[in-house]
Amino acid sequence: MKHLSVFFIIIISLSSCKREDPENTETKDLTNGEISEWIYYHMNYIYFWEEHIPQGLNPLSEDNPKDFFYSLLYNSEDKWSYITDDYTSFSMELDGTPMAMGYSPTFGLIGNSGQVIIVVEYVYKETPASDAGLKRGDIIFEIDGIQLDTLNYRNLYNQDSYTLGLAEYRDSMIFETGVTMSLTAEIISTNPVLHYEIIDTAGIKIGYLVYTEFISGTGEVFLREIDNAMNTFLNAGITELVIDLRYNPGGEISTAGYFASCIAPEINVSNEDVLVSFVYNSFLEDYYIDSYGTRDVLNYRFPGAISNLNLNKVYFLSSNGSASASELVISGLEPYMDVILIGEPTYGKYTGAWVYPDTYEPPRHNWAMLPIVLKYANALGVTDFKDGLTPDYYIEDRLLNAVPFGDLTDPLLAAAVGLINGYEPVQSKKSAMDIPIQKFYSPEQNIKRNLFIPKEESFK
Repeated sequence: MKHLSVFFIIIISLSSCKREDPENTETKDLTNGEISEWIYYHMNYIYFWEEHIPQGLNPLSEDNPKDFFYSLLYNSEDKWSYITDDYTSFSMELDGTPMAMGYSPTFGLIGNSGQVIIVVEYVYKETPASDAGLKRGDIIFEIDGIQLDTLNYRNLYNQDSYTLGLAEYRDSMIFETGVTMSLTAEIISTNPVLHYEIIDTAGIKIGYLVYTEFISGTGEVFLREIDNAMNTFLNAGITELVIDLRYNPGGEISTAGYFASCIAPEINVSNEDVLVSFVYNSFLEDYYIDSYGTRDVLNYRFPGAISNLNLNKVYFLSSNGSASASELVISGLEPYMDVILIGEPTYGKYTGAWVYPDTYEPPRHNWAMLPIVLKYANALGVTDFKDGLTPDYYIEDRLLNAVPFGDLTDPLLAAAVGLINGYEPVQSKKSAMDIPIQKFYSPEQNIKRNLFIPKEESFK
């Protein structure tokens, strides 16, 4: 059954409280103090760890809303809540139409030197990066002639226009190549269905899909891209499926549900079985249950999809970059089918955030909060996997030796195909790299490691 949208639930619940909602004022173009008051008011009702929010504060005296927001967080648990003063740009990111270069970076710290490199995970088609010839596995050694380090990499990388200096990995060393590429950001399409194909091996047809983010796009255009891939697999008569989520940091709950409905056994989708259940703070949870008279309102069920592969087994490729919505799909499917996880442990993100802009009409400011409001568990109660989901077969993602997607020399894909053909893969025991490189993610990347739930998202 359909329930009221989160938007209306929150408006109703807050209007029933005694404190005056700062949104019910005539103020336009709010001051920083008034924005801080807007933050403080709503955080006290929707934040998952609201009992840890300091009380008795005077937000109207706060001159920096961003610092004020972060001062409210329960830092021993919360690494993900976020606030932006540019909701317009963030909305473009969620819509899959950001201003960007068109490539996904992994940042690497070389030993204890402070030197940083960028290794390209993948490149979107028809973008400045692809037009310049940048490709998966390329190593960026410098930007604008400046060698990257821990102090400058963010400022250099986040520019709207720059020149890359490339390097290569050989003989256990990284060498400059002298190759440069000039890029200027533009509005691009980040179609998350990055690559798919049929792998025919020993008479077995395997569907292989690289999926980079759980976003639906404007007018659900990216859901149609999922449909195209799944219909290709159905028409080819695949019997095995490999989903590559190595570089998928998360995304929207509705898209994650749609994606899971494409893969799960048809009986579970048609029965609208529970994909995950949600836990909120005591205020919101009591409100939901009291309003609907049942705890079932806390369940998120398979929403259905245009195409369903009706499989009993799926192979996922994972890394530390597989987070939130990726982990939700992996863990959510486990009660209903044989889920084989190959690669590195996932990130460990079992919470969800609401996208919370100003709801005044017209909006009085361009701020938006993304506070953690819930955690999820699969139908078996699995949650709180702080160290990530453990792979069944540990295979290191050797990005410095990356090959194109679909290349069977890729160790993770090779392990999946080998298992399908009855061969046990040789698992990695330690780093295959001869030079110590520590992967890390920029603060901007960590923002995307979230399960996003727009306030207007309806629960079904």
